[in-house]
Amino acid sequence: MWHAGKVLEWARTYEEDVRLELAQAEEDLQQARTREGEAEEAQTDALNALTASGADQTALIRERIKRAQEKHRETEADPATMAARLKEFDQVLPSSSGDLELLRATLAQQAAQLEGDLGELSREYETQA
Repeated sequence: MWHAGKVLEWARTYEEDVRLELAQAEEDLQQARTREGEAEEAQTDALNALTASGADQTALIRERIKRAQEKHRETEADPATMAARLKEFDQVLPSSSGDLELLRATLAQQAAQLEGDLGELSREYETQA
């Protein structure tokens, strides 16, 4: 009974730690989005200044920036897609190499369990047929 209480206490502490980390990550994301908006505004101002000065390189610069922004959006979409897929298995996107190793181990366990369940269902189906 004592051991179960300690495990429950640890689980609650871990849950709280995860909630705090999530809140910190959301705050960091908000700050990053604010900085991104400021950077985009500075970029627009710089391009407008180049255009106003009569520089003929602005079209090339704008095209390069557009391609870089598209690549950036594609890169940002990958973690969101992976997070959604992991959520289907009650997992979260790892934030460190240690978290990644734990996620790999957990997913390997889940895969083994599902494979065992599939094998059992197949045997049951074959005996019924």
